[in-house]
Amino acid sequence: MGCIPCQRSKVCGNSSTYLSNYKKQATTLYNTEADTLKREEIMSLIADIGSLIGALPDQCPTEAELNLIKEYLSSEYLKRIR
Repeated sequence: MGCIPCQRSKVCGNSSTYLSNYKKQATTLYNTEADTLKREEIMSLIADIGSLIGALPDQCPTEAELNLIKEYLSSEYLKRIR
């Protein structure tokens, strides 16, 4: 018999960790972005990630959702490097 909160945290695998990291990355992008429209887009992403985090562990994000967020953030970071 294990602890119930510990078992619940394992329901969605590493999704919680991924989402927390993605939210931090998106917040960094938001804080360093000068363009108003892009800031609004990033703020929307941050809100969406927050909603996904709030739904854990009752509703796990799909692999497609996680990949979409990851690809968007990677793309935005690559644009800044160039």
